[in-house]
Amino acid sequence: VVCSSRRAQVDQIVTLLRHTVGHLSLTPLSTAEHTTRLMTEWLHTGTPPANLQLGTECQMIDRSKSHGRIQFTHHGLNQNSVLQHLKEGKIVAQLALSLPDTLTFKFNQDFSFTGIKWLDQITEQTQPNASEDAAQALDASFVILSGILNQVISQLLEMFETPSAHIQNTQKEALT
Repeated sequence: VVCSSRRAQVDQIVTLLRHTVGHLSLTPLSTAEHTTRLMTEWLHTGTPPANLQLGTECQMIDRSKSHGRIQFTHHGLNQNSVLQHLKEGKIVAQLALSLPDTLTFKFNQDFSFTGIKWLDQITEQTQPNASEDAAQALDASFVILSGILNQVISQLLEMFETPSAHIQNTQKEALT
């Protein structure tokens, strides 16, 4: 996991790792299930993966040649005005999700996470106490935060390894 909001910086870090370690095989994460299809289903049904909740932001793209894009920010994603775009054939390219009382983030079609914000309950847990020096406090914060991110990433990966019922039904219908 590389923490950066700029793709060029991620590429630079990967290149540096390869030069430092020697031969290092790094490939971007890919999933068997196309992320846009699954995010579109989550928004359409209002049911994201267990333990996660839909946020209030979404970006949709048009599958047609026009490549139109629509962005909803601070908007109820279960409203008819949003769902109408799905009916018109748009697909979800970015979807805000949250792990209640823990963090909020935007999940993107390339399986990247942006806009990660830790909620107050977690930031309070990661504050150094009087008996810790700066290095110990940093280590403790890293363990807590990386553990939570690992859970979210693992949970999302499981969703992509197991096709959803909707997609399975669509595939069955296509075969009959």
